[in-house]
Amino acid sequence: MNSIELISKKEIILLALEKSIKTIKLGESPKKYPMYKYCNTVTYVDRQYLSIDPNEVVNAPKPWILINNMGEDFKLLPSKLFENKIHVDIVGFVECEKDGVNLDSLMNSLQRDIFAAILSDETLNQTASYVVPISIQTVPIMINPYGGFVMMIDIVYVFSGLNI
Repeated sequence: MNSIELISKKEIILLALEKSIKTIKLGESPKKYPMYKYCNTVTYVDRQYLSIDPNEVVNAPKPWILINNMGEDFKLLPSKLFENKIHVDIVGFVECEKDGVNLDSLMNSLQRDIFAAILSDETLNQTASYVVPISIQTVPIMINPYGGFVMMIDIVYVFSGLNI
């Protein structure tokens, strides 16, 4: 008897999130928003990278994006389906390579690119019920020329049985 390993719906969503962020390339457009042009090229994406050493920020290629699953909340729906809300932190690090360039503007630009990529991803749109931006905070211990932010989002989807 062969066992078939199925990827969970949650993993499909997290992989789609990762893939969508990896598509961010300077001057290109997300499929859903052809009039929008990305302002950055994401060079590196990691998942579940919680303990960050300042030397890693300096040495990692920038922009560096981390996607961290911070936990989940389940709710039983009247239809006997379940709703799952995944709490995700998207951490971004940028480096200001030119004098006179505003570090905050670089972070804002990358945040906008990330939102455009997430909102235009077909797999994410078909698998998740919705994505809710919660907040964006800057990383307080950054030293110029490096900047960091944390985007907190919730991704909500419905499932039944083992398709968690």
